[in-house]
Amino acid sequence: MKKLFLAALAGLMLIGCGNKEQPPKDMPIEQKFIVTSVGHYVPPEDSSVSRARELIDRAAKSYGMSKELVADQAYVTYKTGKESGVEVSAMEVLEGATMAFVDNSGMEFSKNCAAYLTLRKSGMPHAEAMMGLKGLVTNVVNMGSTSRR
Repeated sequence: MKKLFLAALAGLMLIGCGNKEQPPKDMPIEQKFIVTSVGHYVPPEDSSVSRARELIDRAAKSYGMSKELVADQAYVTYKTGKESGVEVSAMEVLEGATMAFVDNSGMEFSKNCAAYLTLRKSGMPHAEAMMGLKGLVTNVVNMGSTSRR
């Protein structure tokens, strides 16, 4: 009986003390992104996982990057923001940088992540930061095309 109790206790400790930063390797990248950013298990059918999949796929295609690199860069930007006191979520960073893509802008995903975070640091809420970043990138592209004429 004592061995059964100790085995059950050890099992509970393993479940409760799992490494929240390292989801299983066979988990899809979008689910890993969500699980790592929120710090607990999120099922694959959760709407946040679907939204992350859509954004990661779009960013990877738009910026010509791997899905893993998109997720890593968005997550690192999120962690940097949180560590410096910015109220931001990993999904907001991913969404902001993805939505800021403008054809032929030459902007890199990592730079759009950083620019989004800069706008958030200035106190802008998510929606305004997304619109501001998109406008900024669009204006830079338009200025470049005007100056070449």
